[in-house]
Amino acid sequence: MESLGIILGTSSHNWADTENSHRINRADHKSRKESKEGRILRRQQQKDALDIIEDSLPLYGPGIDDSIISIY
Repeated sequence: MESLGIILGTSSHNWADTENSHRINRADHKSRKESKEGRILRRQQQKDALDIIEDSLPLYGPGIDDSIISIY
């Protein structure tokens, strides 16, 4: 950069450090997300969510239409 006559100050150095930190954090997050442990964790969370839904009120079955009130 000196051969081009461009003077770099502390703000450009700080910007480069900040960008590098963000880039590394994104890469770490992506690797955790795609790792085996991450997949296992997501699968368990999905299973837990489905278990919660199954424990709630039934979505179908005998008597489900009994809750609908006829206007006529």
